[in-house]
Amino acid sequence: MAWVLRIRSSDRDAELIAGLLWDHGPTAITETIIDTGVMLTAGFVGEAAAAEALEQLVAADGFDPPPSMPASIEIEQIDTDWSGPRASDVVVGDHLLRIESGQAFGHGAHPTTALALELLNRFVRPGHRVLDVGTGTGVLAIAAAKLGAGEVVAIDIDAAALEVALLNAAANGVDIDVTADAVGDVTGEFDVVVANLLAADLAPVADDVRRRCGTTGVLIVSGCLIAQQPWVEEMLGRPAVERRDHDGWLGLVFGPRRNP
Repeated sequence: MAWVLRIRSSDRDAELIAGLLWDHGPTAITETIIDTGVMLTAGFVGEAAAAEALEQLVAADGFDPPPSMPASIEIEQIDTDWSGPRASDVVVGDHLLRIESGQAFGHGAHPTTALALELLNRFVRPGHRVLDVGTGTGVLAIAAAKLGAGEVVAIDIDAAALEVALLNAAANGVDIDVTADAVGDVTGEFDVVVANLLAADLAPVADDVRRRCGTTGVLIVSGCLIAQQPWVEEMLGRPAVERRDHDGWLGLVFGPRRNP
């Protein structure tokens, strides 16, 4: 018997709430688009653990959803074990990846990750230099390496994510550069930059992400909702040249800048 917390959140708060939840021992967390935003579902081994996570979440300094979209939290007992997608097989091009999620985002089944993988398969070419911003499990960086990228840099500010990404890279037989750098600290320009981030998380780093593409690189953005496309295009300073969508989520491609 497993217990879950289901938290209804605005899309802007979902990643913050998930990050706070990870500090309190869930077996896994999934995100699902709903009419009013995002549903976070966190699984726990027992009622006491779920209740403690709820109590700690409500008391956390960073947990302050806006009045327009308050989180609704409940504990529910379910009849079957629920542990979420701890590991998944991910296909990109002709390659099969095995991704362990651990306490990191990007197990491969989430629509934003699937969209980013689809677009990486379209744009990464042998020898390319690729930057993965907010790598999570490392799935996108590993996919880029499997697709023939000559150099892959994967960055994340979450130490747990970096550890998971390194383990996944080794398990899939690829060599990627996994670092705790912020995107503003990364040097040089890249042929392909991929950022699987919620729009609210992309906003403060949008300028730095854009700079890493230089004047010739391709930028792949996933993690925003369909209605947020105008906002994302505004923050990146140009319209998308290609778009894909799945289950309410959007993947956007921004081509090379013609004017530096």
